[in-house]
Formats: sequence, C-alpha cells, structure tokens
Amino acid sequence: MLVLLGVFAVPGHMTLVRGLAVSDASFAMTLDFSRLPFSVLVGYLVFGELIDGWTWVGAIVIFAAAAFATHREAKARARPRRSRAGGPAGSDRLTSQAPHAGWGRFASVNGLA
Repeated sequence: MLVLLGVFAVPGHMTLVRGLAVSDASFAMTLDFSRLPFSVLVGYLVFGELIDGWTWVGAIVIFAAAAFATHREAKARARPRRSRAGGPAGSDRLTSQAPHAGWGRFASVNGLA
C-alpha cells in the first residue's frame, strides 16, 4: 500500500510543480482543492466512510474562499499596475523585475525547463 502511495504521489507532486510553473498560482491552487471530492469518493469506496454535514459545510467554505481569491486576483491583474512613484509600471526597479525571477535557474537545475 505504501509503495502504491509513493508511485502515485511522486508524479502528482511533479505535475503540481509543473502546473505552478506554467500558470498562475492562485488559479492552480483553486484546482488543487479538487482533491477533496476525490478523497471523499475514495474514502467511501475503499473504506466505507460517510462524511457528515459539517464536513460538507467546511468544504464549501474552502472552495468559496478559493474561488473568491482567484476572482479577486484576476480583477487585480486586469487593472494597470502603477509604480510607487506614480509613473507607469516598470518605471522603477521594484516593478521592472519579473515576479518569478529565480524560477529559470531552479527549473534548469531540476530539469523542469
């Protein structure tokens, strides 16, 4: 059983890292919450577990918060960015750097690029 866990967990984490590398983190983590219904299904089919109403309430709260954060991030990205000095975005050192400046080296060292 533990070997199967390792066989499925390693590719799962590798795809999660790759997904975070190529997409927006807030969107990817919203999709990460899709583990919850699959965990409920596996728990029911394999172990015969039934979850109570409070678990469903908690799941809905988590999903709603993630969906709200993703929506808010999308709206924030749609607005033009301004630098601290009030000029156009990219006019100072703080806004001209790429948000994931260190990713290129990490990806090339770990074979992800």
